[in-house]
Amino acid sequence: NNLAYEGFSLGRALGMPVHTFRRLLLLVSCILAVFQYGMILTNGGRESDFDAYYNMTQSEGDLLYSYMNFGACGLSFIPGLCYDKLGFVPSVVIGTLIFDAGVAVPLVMGKKTTMLGYEFSNICFGCASSFFNTMGQFAPLVAFPTKDVGKVSTVIQVSLSLGITIQSQAYFALKRIGGNNAENSVPYFQIYAIAFTTVTGILMGVIGLACRSILKADEEEETGSIEMPQARRTLWRTLLTYEFAYFAIIFFIAIAFSFSFLNVEARIASEVGLSANSLATSFGILNAVGRICVNTPLDYTRHHPLGGVFTYLLLSLATFTIGIMFLVLPSPNSTYVQLANAFVGFGYGGIIGIIPAALRLNMGTDYLGFIYGILYIGVAISQPLWSLLFFKPDSCSGVGCYRLYNLSCIGGFTLTLLLTGAMLFLHIKASRQSQVREVFSNQVETDALGSHLN
Repeated sequence: NNLAYEGFSLGRALGMPVHTFRRLLLLVSCILAVFQYGMILTNGGRESDFDAYYNMTQSEGDLLYSYMNFGACGLSFIPGLCYDKLGFVPSVVIGTLIFDAGVAVPLVMGKKTTMLGYEFSNICFGCASSFFNTMGQFAPLVAFPTKDVGKVSTVIQVSLSLGITIQSQAYFALKRIGGNNAENSVPYFQIYAIAFTTVTGILMGVIGLACRSILKADEEEETGSIEMPQARRTLWRTLLTYEFAYFAIIFFIAIAFSFSFLNVEARIASEVGLSANSLATSFGILNAVGRICVNTPLDYTRHHPLGGVFTYLLLSLATFTIGIMFLVLPSPNSTYVQLANAFVGFGYGGIIGIIPAALRLNMGTDYLGFIYGILYIGVAISQPLWSLLFFKPDSCSGVGCYRLYNLSCIGGFTLTLLLTGAMLFLHIKASRQSQVREVFSNQVETDALGSHLN
């Protein structure tokens, strides 16, 4: 009975590796987790309806979004710490309860909700979604062998991207059901959000209990700097590495701006007569393609000096930057905005998509959740600063009104491109040194064997 419970018999009968089915079940549950996270990434498409429903000004709505961002990014070390210290199942329970409590407040109180209640709700929404994001992205990377990091990450990242499209379309469907009336669509969405998250949390909890034994990384498969096996590092030593410093800058500049852009893209589109819905679908598809392009070949290329995560990051950052350049051209029209949306979607998918695998391969797994959360604190600080640059001068119309915002992005991304190029150079150098050491070691062993035979 114990053998059957451990899932060995069926896998072996089919000639598959041990734990195959439990790993697949865990992967499915984590796909639902990142679908849940798609709700927070589509907030920009719902913002105007929520502002109208609760009689808020745009500035008040932006303030509430900053609270949601604080919950998702500024408090993301809490989900990471829970995941590292308490484990998968307790973290699922905590995240589900926080989300349901937060969304239930404005749902039950309706328009009688105070500003404090809205702030509490948005912080809970963001923090709880961060629980699902952390577990959904990293649990499969720990449960599956390191050699499959790229393939597993591809599945999760594509699902995360599709989650943006799915949650966007879910809201627009609820809006149509409600007669395109915010009085109906907002409560409908709140009920849907609680139901989806609760069902997802229950499934993840049940599957997590069955998968406890595979949610521990094999010590022999641990990786550290430059993706080479080495002794495990303490948390403090990990935080002092140049790799962590590099990722901190990437989160502070590139990821923070990309989150800011997601929230304001609908306003940019409206300047040229485009709807948020018209851009959301193409953005979601290209976002998924970007994630596929950086993760699918990773397992086959990462052992080559130019085939590691820093190469994919460099290409993704460059693609995103090209997209923003379309928005700083003189008098950008709807075609330029659509091209910008395409390049930004592809580049955004590449950046966000490769980060979990990059952290897994360079930081190890002992403190993965906590490190991910600490890095997102930089996003919580930087994202509002980027948003401060997104303003429209009086008597100004068109995308060109936001040229300062877009030029600032290009400047910031130029810095990240230079740093990524430096990281790629260091990685190539370290890889070549490792190859020399390996050749020298093999030569010494050969000479010793020859001497022994003589």
